[in-house]
Amino acid sequence: PVADVELFAAANRSSEVEYAAAQVVALVRERNWRYRDLAVVCSQMDAYGPLISRIFSQYGIPVFMDRKRSLMDNPIIKLVLASLDIIRRGYRYEDVFTFLKTGFSGLDPDQVEVLENFALRGGIQGPRWLRDFTSDKAEPAAELNRCREILTAPLATLAESIKPPQTVASLCRVHYQYLVEIGLPA
Repeated sequence: PVADVELFAAANRSSEVEYAAAQVVALVRERNWRYRDLAVVCSQMDAYGPLISRIFSQYGIPVFMDRKRSLMDNPIIKLVLASLDIIRRGYRYEDVFTFLKTGFSGLDPDQVEVLENFALRGGIQGPRWLRDFTSDKAEPAAELNRCREILTAPLATLAESIKPPQTVASLCRVHYQYLVEIGLPA
């Protein structure tokens, strides 16, 4: 006879997670187990993760979800890579707006949208980002140029600072200083 395995057939994922939560609570209350001694293992974290978070929270069960996340999904990594791509590839549209849409550019989402619309209408890319914009019927040139300067000034400093020859340590310092300059710590 098997003593340590129990089988439960649930009607759906939600009731399956509810049952698991009830079992966890029972083990903690009746057998004096500690939450940190328990683990719920599943192979479909995309499907079960949100349910576990919600239902375990309702039961008062602390949850730590250990799941693999792509480093490329981190907005700070996207910011650093887009910054380098802008410098390396010369202000291509895709690189500029990947950078701006990270939310760390110093521009608010409305300003990014206005700038993007202007860039699309005017075909702004490459060295045109480094020159003053001329008046546009939809947006005043002064505001567009202020946004352009917020984008290009720190990148120009970074571009000048990373010119070879550099050591890895000095490149790290330069990148750190750049991130501070654009206000990332805030």
